[in-house]
Amino acid sequence: MDSVVCTAASKVVWKRAIQGVREMCDACDATLFNVHWTCGKCGFAVCADCYRAKRVPPPATAPRRESVEWLTCSANRQAHEPDSLMSTQIIPSDGKLSCESLKNTPLARGG
Repeated sequence: MDSVVCTAASKVVWKRAIQGVREMCDACDATLFNVHWTCGKCGFAVCADCYRAKRVPPPATAPRRESVEWLTCSANRQAHEPDSLMSTQIIPSDGKLSCESLKNTPLARGG
């Protein structure tokens, strides 16, 4: 993965788009357009909806939806937990991959 983490506090990994490659959620097969969460050990990636569903389970009174099981980490065979995944954002392949050019984007500011 061609990426850079600006600082440990930024909690955002920036990943270049790969021409001709469709990034997909490993849990529900949805296309990942930009922000998603990845495992830093094996590259497992989930969309915002799957991440949110695993991180904040619906109330008991909510209609029951079929839950999607997440794959285990191929690096250590442990279950992927939402808190262990990294927030990841895709940038254009021709974009400059530098912390200086990325630090003022809404995601980098936490918004």
